[in-house]
Amino acid sequence: MTDPAAPAASSSPPLLRYLLDLAGAPPVGRRMVLPDRSGLAQLRRSLSYPDGIAPDAVLHLGRFTGPHDPHETDRYLFAALFALWHTSNAPGRPGRRLGSALRQLAQTDARRADTQMHRLLTTPRRYIAVPSRAAVSALANAAIPLHWAGLYYDLCGSGPWLETQRRWAHQYWSDQRAPSRAPAVNTVTPSRRGAQVIVELHALQYFPVNNLNRDDTGAPKTTTLGGETRARWSTQSQKRLMREAIMKTDPDRCGTRTRWLPEHVAAFLVGQGHPYDEAVSMAAFLFTALGFQTERDDYGQGPDAREGTRTNVLIFCRTDSAARFAAFLHEHWAQARDAAAAFQGGSGGARSRRRTATADAEPQDARKVARAQFETTFGQKTFDSQRRVLDPDGLIDIALFGRMLSELPGANVDAAVNVAHAVTTHTINLDFDYYTAIDDGTPKDLAGVGMIGVQPYTSGVYYRYLSLDIETLATRLGDPDQVRYAAEALGRTFLHLRPRAKATNSAPFTRPGLLLAVAATAPHNLASAFVRPVEPGRGGLLAASADALARHWNSYVRGYSTPDGQPPFRDARYSILNPDVDDLPDLAFDHADPVTLADKTISAVLDSALG
Repeated sequence: MTDPAAPAASSSPPLLRYLLDLAGAPPVGRRMVLPDRSGLAQLRRSLSYPDGIAPDAVLHLGRFTGPHDPHETDRYLFAALFALWHTSNAPGRPGRRLGSALRQLAQTDARRADTQMHRLLTTPRRYIAVPSRAAVSALANAAIPLHWAGLYYDLCGSGPWLETQRRWAHQYWSDQRAPSRAPAVNTVTPSRRGAQVIVELHALQYFPVNNLNRDDTGAPKTTTLGGETRARWSTQSQKRLMREAIMKTDPDRCGTRTRWLPEHVAAFLVGQGHPYDEAVSMAAFLFTALGFQTERDDYGQGPDAREGTRTNVLIFCRTDSAARFAAFLHEHWAQARDAAAAFQGGSGGARSRRRTATADAEPQDARKVARAQFETTFGQKTFDSQRRVLDPDGLIDIALFGRMLSELPGANVDAAVNVAHAVTTHTINLDFDYYTAIDDGTPKDLAGVGMIGVQPYTSGVYYRYLSLDIETLATRLGDPDQVRYAAEALGRTFLHLRPRAKATNSAPFTRPGLLLAVAATAPHNLASAFVRPVEPGRGGLLAASADALARHWNSYVRGYSTPDGQPPFRDARYSILNPDVDDLPDLAFDHADPVTLADKTISAVLDSALG
């Protein structure tokens, strides 16, 4: 098939002539004028809208198209791609048709060019915005000019879509040998690659007046980075919120973490008609036999104070563990009661002592004695079956965040997720909110308020980061569908995480303004991009932080790529989710493809990591 001739300059469509004027292309015989960067940014925003038409872009394209035009969305896409390329490149140089331009890119980055061409050739016309944006972005980063009249013909012409795709393929392989197979796409499973696979999520997120995470004085937590004070959102706080969000979505596949399992077991037994004192004594005996030290003491204050029994460590286990332990004790009530009484010397007096609740012996000796008594009464197999009640198999929150339970041999679970403390990209100062509470019942002849207080707050742009070890997650869960489900759940919670501290007084409910997702063979935290605090520029702190992150990323990619030009990761995608960032004229992440929707950014990288 021959490549149709591109329209001559004199017959270029009116829309293209308008765009060239906007980009500062000089008329014949005249000097170049300055581009209208604001206008280009307005056109480029159409790439971020689900229907492909940004309100700002209508100001420019309304005269060239309308709702009755069957190619209305195509023209907005063409204008946005034109603006995307000219954001970082000057017009005027002769350009190539899209397939030929990608062929030129293949001379320096064959893998990336092959990937872009594969996506263009396998995407239906109605979804072409995402792969075409990625292709034009790659060409813009490499400063490879495009033949814009030809691209207008490709996107806005009335010919069959398959013909357009065949034309691109002909341009791409016209003077190359036909490939023996389809272009390689980075979707190989970890096991076939034989290397560790890490999924990383980087985000820049602005929080207005807030107290996301308080220290022991009630002030926002801080840290020192680069010799300057930064606000900090602790990893413990973030992981707790993530785990709770996943639990709300799928409680049946999540566990619970508590020291109150003996009391919960006793509550189930009381519900079966057993006396509380005997029930809690037997529960304490069971947990001591399993290897835990239990404590009985007074808890609560005032009229709510009562005695209670709990373990000395948090136990992360299934939500039905207490019910299963209670069912065992209920079924073997007489034997369990005799065994507990024998362990406690036949008196049962240890039940009400305000110290170790299980025996007068040292804790380690008490656990050995209790286990011996349990195995004598019920046997080794029953002991093993009761210990297996605490197995975390299939629990996605334990597989993701791990479990520390040294009291049980082999019960520790290595976490698949590493979450960094989120820190502001810039220095911060604490602000103090002086507030009062009015006493509505104050007599009219009295002045004053019911309460006066001071609350510290801060605000800023936070850099957030986590890494997910796919191999560790797969080892724990086994089922590929479970692995995919857990990874997607983690990505959603990271993206939509909502802090709760002081939320009723600050409502700091924002979303990331920039998201970068990476499939790599080793983790790489980009916090060093902010060792030097950013300063607010033309677009504010968020735009300045995005620029610093992109520069650091590009330096990392260029410095750690292989000698043959392969980047130090498998796949990378990013989403610009804030107009201040979108307005940066030269923002680009080397070897990373832009994606409009944040959720698709994460799912595309998971596709590459999981295969």
